[in-house]
Amino acid sequence: MWNVNERFEKKAIDSLAALGFGVGSTRGVVRVEKYGCGAEFRQEPDGRLRMTVLPTIMLKGNSPGCGMRVTRNSF
Repeated sequence: MWNVNERFEKKAIDSLAALGFGVGSTRGVVRVEKYGCGAEFRQEPDGRLRMTVLPTIMLKGNSPGCGMRVTRNSF
């Protein structure tokens, strides 16, 4: 089960890129993608990130739960 109440430091999420994850950020929303799945995090007022979209299988390049877009460079 996912602990969706956990909050993460931005540098911890950004470090996932070194592990082969696609990490993109736009105006306080961070998307993490790999192997056709993705999750979304939103920045809280204290600067930490909270998972707002659980890891989801993407259909036709999009996650049904958010506006994520997979590009060839994501993997």
